[in-house]
Amino acid sequence: ADSKKVHKYELAADVKPEALPAWAVGTFEGTVRCADGTHGTASLTVSAGETLAVDNGSVVFRADMPVAADRPASDWSPYRWAVIGDSLTDPALNPVGGKYYDLLAGSTGIRTFVNGKGGTGYWATQASGTAFYQRLRSLPPDVDIVTIFGSVNDWKYYQKSVPIGTVEDRLPTDSVCAYVNAAIDEIQKRAPFARIVLCTGLYYYGVGSKYHGAANKAVVDVAAARGVVCYDWLNSQNAGDLDFHRIDYTQYGSEFGQKYTRDFKTDGSSFGHPSAAYNEEWLAPAFSQVLSTALGVLAPEWSVPASGDGEGEGE
Repeated sequence: ADSKKVHKYELAADVKPEALPAWAVGTFEGTVRCADGTHGTASLTVSAGETLAVDNGSVVFRADMPVAADRPASDWSPYRWAVIGDSLTDPALNPVGGKYYDLLAGSTGIRTFVNGKGGTGYWATQASGTAFYQRLRSLPPDVDIVTIFGSVNDWKYYQKSVPIGTVEDRLPTDSVCAYVNAAIDEIQKRAPFARIVLCTGLYYYGVGSKYHGAANKAVVDVAAARGVVCYDWLNSQNAGDLDFHRIDYTQYGSEFGQKYTRDFKTDGSSFGHPSAAYNEEWLAPAFSQVLSTALGVLAPEWSVPASGDGEGEGE
């Protein structure tokens, strides 16, 4: 091996190392950052089966680990990706097995932690405990990158008289901006070395576009204030040079809607859930650019497989 990759892992008090990934068994030299804010240089030897007790709460180790010299640059298998979102990410909703992260994992070997749930968002469904920030409490600490994709579902904030708020808002302030900040806070708390990328929701024909646009802007503005990478896909700000198309009946007509959405209505009254074809031709290549840019790795040459549309309902 003639190259190195920085790996990270958070070792909470009484963590059993046998639960750690294979690369985490051995001796580590690196920087230690404790929960009380202290940090310094230390060495840690981890053996499978032993119980580790760490003072001052959780500890994060950064360790240089060898990477095989002959590993292709587009082999992303050393990386783990946390995929957070709404119905466009929900593995239980169509196209099952053909969503953007399935295709990208198959193309690059990247390992995924998927937490998508239909109908959710930064603010949406927080009353039931399933908003993005609430589900991020289960985020594994060893992920290298976290993407949050969505959500059009936040457009109904006005029906509950919830304000957009300001980028400084934090919970328990009840504002859309506060919930976006809460999601970022959860990632930084639970996976402090993970790269964070926010990708706004797509156009959805038939929702209140005025309110959707305002909720979308809250995500963009909070990301800018926090120094977090954000792709504004509602307004077609592209990932790299990708020609990222919005799903928009009024712009592309019924032929586009029938091919690229799985809930197309013949009268064009409401649709916006991407079909398998849209995942293959647009979403997977878009996320390929997002991840390759964030991780600093070579993106694979993307070939579009032939496929039909998905079917089904969901939010």
